[in-house]
Amino acid sequence: MRAVLLLALVGLFIILAGCFEQPQTNEQNNTSVVENKTKPVVLPSFTIVSPEENEEIKVDGKSGSVTVILSTKDLVIKRSGQNKIGEGHFVFVLDDGEPIDVYEKSYTLENVGVGDHTLQIEIVHNDGSSYIPRISKSLHFTVAPTVKEYVPTTYTITIKDFSYEPSYLEVNVGDTVIWINSGNYPRTATCTNFFNTGIVSAGKNASVVMTKPFECDYFSLNYPAMKAHIKVNPTPGSEG
Repeated sequence: MRAVLLLALVGLFIILAGCFEQPQTNEQNNTSVVENKTKPVVLPSFTIVSPEENEEIKVDGKSGSVTVILSTKDLVIKRSGQNKIGEGHFVFVLDDGEPIDVYEKSYTLENVGVGDHTLQIEIVHNDGSSYIPRISKSLHFTVAPTVKEYVPTTYTITIKDFSYEPSYLEVNVGDTVIWINSGNYPRTATCTNFFNTGIVSAGKNASVVMTKPFECDYFSLNYPAMKAHIKVNPTPGSEG
């Protein structure tokens, strides 16, 4: 009788223990779902290879071309299609200009004027809408004219008996002017406070290198009525 009672108690204990057992399979499944939902989303990114920040870009004239080179990560460049993380293209905005859709990692901006500029670059979805958060960078650069080294020029003025030919000459700082006396009388080429050739005898010559800007009527000291005009401009590309 006691053995039967003992067996009944053991059976009851096993039944009660089964009622309190946790559903491990469901808990594991729920954990898996949560892990999938919290997996981080990898957004595309880019860096500006060229120009460098605050770089000075030399151009010929008052405007020129600026080539922008980009490097990307986790981005497939596409022109169309449904929006998908990791796909899209670039939008360039130079200063306050119109947006430009760019589908390459290298793009040349044309006719960029001399001066300071700001370029805004953004990766957008296939339909042109912005990523959230936005993926953008700003680039500042300066366009400056190329200063070419000036090559001085030599000019010749012929001294006649009573005149200079040509009677008007315009040159630049650094240029040389040679007066050649082809007449019969000794003459000078004198511009007060700027130059004086001294006496140039018949068949001789004298030269002057222009060192600063000025403008004047010059004459011959031994025949003041004999005059001509010369203008000396600053060297091209200099401040004056």
